[in-house]
Amino acid sequence: MPPSFNERRMYPRQKTFLIAKYSFDDGTGGIAWVKDISYGGACLFTNREINVGSQIDLGIILPTVNKRYSIKSRVVFSENDTVRVEFTEANISDLNRIFEFIQSVKSLRESYNRKNLDEK
Repeated sequence: MPPSFNERRMYPRQKTFLIAKYSFDDGTGGIAWVKDISYGGACLFTNREINVGSQIDLGIILPTVNKRYSIKSRVVFSENDTVRVEFTEANISDLNRIFEFIQSVKSLRESYNRKNLDEK
């Protein structure tokens, strides 16, 4: 039996809900929501299907800093509004900053949930 998609992952995914802008070489593009991300790629919700094999520049925007983290990517799956990309060129320090942000939000959310549960 062939391995499932999840079993073939090299990097663990982090669930998130970040906004991103994507663009093609011709300057066209759109807005996407990042559903999950790993050091190897991301799953996006977009307003359109994007052809598998397309090269895109994915710009992930963190709400706490005024910076767009640009990651060169290749589309490996596209169906309806779900697009999966593989990172082809990514600055590791930029990815680390993105993951630090995701982890800090996760920690705040867990702390808030614990506090609210303790008060009930």
